[in-house]
Amino acid sequence: MIESLFPTPTLVDCPVPKKTFIERLGANARLKGIFTNYIERITWVAKLAPSTIHVADGQVVHEITVFEIAMKVKDCPTDLFAFIDTWMPRHLLFALEYAGQISLLIHYKEPSGATTGQKYRIVRAYQTAWQDAGCVLLSLQGLSMDAIYDNFVLQIAGGLITSSATNLRQAIEETAKMEDLQGKIATLEKRMTVERQPQKKFALHQEILKLRKQL
Repeated sequence: MIESLFPTPTLVDCPVPKKTFIERLGANARLKGIFTNYIERITWVAKLAPSTIHVADGQVVHEITVFEIAMKVKDCPTDLFAFIDTWMPRHLLFALEYAGQISLLIHYKEPSGATTGQKYRIVRAYQTAWQDAGCVLLSLQGLSMDAIYDNFVLQIAGGLITSSATNLRQAIEETAKMEDLQGKIATLEKRMTVERQPQKKFALHQEILKLRKQL
């Protein structure tokens, strides 16, 4: 369904048996159950690499594998895909498909540094809203694999990355810090609305002001 998003030389269109992921990645009993109960089939749609899209190799990203996941049900625990993404030795883009609709899912991740086991550490996951397959938009932007991957993350994240930092890793970190501060402020504001003692109410207000200065 999403083949039209990618140049013809990148297309693979190869079914991948679910047992390949279960056996090679060492899925536990819970994840095996998710594979069985939630996933209909997995298709390797495209291979984005310097050899297929004629861009420079990246310092971090060398290949982006695109998987289309046909779902049995729309709501699937997404930690399954995070699990796959931490163990696969390349960067991934998931296109989740259900009843003719598509949701794109990508994990901004970094090398774990481990010599064995998990290859990557997930920093943040981003997923688009479900939309008709013909309405899905995703463009290849950049002259290197690193740039193309970063632009995929930005497109899929939409307005969720609010920091103006030019470095994507820094922007994600700063956005996470702002979200944490906003959550703390919201919690304090709720406490302040129910607090009856003036002194405690004033102390909460001062704490809120202090946190707002950090935004």
